[in-house]
Amino acid sequence: MEETLCLVSEDGQEISLPKHLIQRIGMLKNMPQQSSAAPISLPIKTVVLAKVIEYLQIPVTDMQVDSNSETQTSQTSQASEISNSEDSNGSEDSDSTDTDSESDDNSIFEQVESLQEQTAAEHHFFLSMDISTLVEVTQAANYLFIPDLLDGCCRGIARAMTGLKADEMRRMFNLPDDLTAQEKSQMAHEFAWVED
Repeated sequence: MEETLCLVSEDGQEISLPKHLIQRIGMLKNMPQQSSAAPISLPIKTVVLAKVIEYLQIPVTDMQVDSNSETQTSQTSQASEISNSEDSNGSEDSDSTDTDSESDDNSIFEQVESLQEQTAAEHHFFLSMDISTLVEVTQAANYLFIPDLLDGCCRGIARAMTGLKADEMRRMFNLPDDLTAQEKSQMAHEFAWVED
């Protein structure tokens, strides 16, 4: 049976988290083994913690986007070196290198497909939340140090804010309107060029 860690939400609900998911949480993965038996209290609501765990359960590929481009570049250069050496040595070994090249290409395509599936699952995850939940998950991701979740949440918030005016953003984030009528008219005059 896989080792688990017990997390206690702000509401007092206990949630057991398996070891493979704990490894994705920066705050918890480096905890000493002796403390893993004691429950860990978190200042995060149960609903938000459930969303974080839902995100962590999205399968992760071993390959990241940046390493994918580096892998493709290095494999392309290796393939060109092989073809150049074949041209100089004759075509005796062309059958074996073609097979190697095809298997490398298939491996790359499989990795890219897997990455696309992961990206689609992440995209659906972020679109399934309303803005208030997204903000709370962002705060939880920051607290737990889950950089990929934090980045995705910030992108989701930025998308939600795109094209909104200041009043609409205030309503969205429940921010008080602390500007006087004089300050508003002054800002409207100074930034009239933005409306054009």
